[in-house]
Amino acid sequence: LALSSKSTAALISAHDSDSCAASGASSSSSSAAAGGAGAGLSMLQQHLARGLEPDGHLFLIAISGCTRAGDRWREAMQIVGMMEVWLKQRKGRSQLDEVGKAFAACVSACDHSKQRDPALSLLSRMESLGVPARTEAYNAAISACRHAGGDPQMARSLLARMARRGAEPDVQSYNALLAVYTSTGGMGADALKLLDEMRRKHVDPNAITYLGLLTACRPTHAQSKALRKAALERRKAGAAASASSLMAGSSLAG
Repeated sequence: LALSSKSTAALISAHDSDSCAASGASSSSSSAAAGGAGAGLSMLQQHLARGLEPDGHLFLIAISGCTRAGDRWREAMQIVGMMEVWLKQRKGRSQLDEVGKAFAACVSACDHSKQRDPALSLLSRMESLGVPARTEAYNAAISACRHAGGDPQMARSLLARMARRGAEPDVQSYNALLAVYTSTGGMGADALKLLDEMRRKHVDPNAITYLGLLTACRPTHAQSKALRKAALERRKAGAAASASSLMAGSSLAG
């Protein structure tokens, strides 16, 4: 079933159609995966301009290229918007494995570009379209919660949310949450509780897990400052006490 002219126009208008070029679909896919900014969108435009029907694999290739490159999250989000138009054209497309992978790749692109809110919004869009939950999508969203000041509460809720939707948390899920705790600081107790939870759920920690635990247990900058201040005050008090004892001893000797 080909896209209607209206839907094709909606897909093409997601990016500047003047950049379309009539090259082969296979070579375009390769350039999208390895190209620079705009390569994924350009590849899709070329495909559509030739009157060809896109598929889940094509969208996945385009978005994966954005994940591997730096700061291409906006392009990835635009491609997801194009994919959503395509998904609504035929019932059942949202269940395709490539579609779930494409969404997960876009969440990852947002995480790599330190874009927390867009990453979280993609999960809601996946759910509303009926795309099956994927562990890697939630892992990337949890990881994204370490940006913009950190949001450990949201990250923790995502761990529970993914389990409710049938995506089983793995060691990467817990490591991502530990990274959020580390970025926030002062969450050593929560990090240790997380290790206990992993053991209860038979998720084996790895070297990254233990590194995250050690880092999360470090005091925050404010806590370190307070500790240094308290130590300095104790040192001063001790010095003053020693001086008083010496003076008292001198007085008695005289």
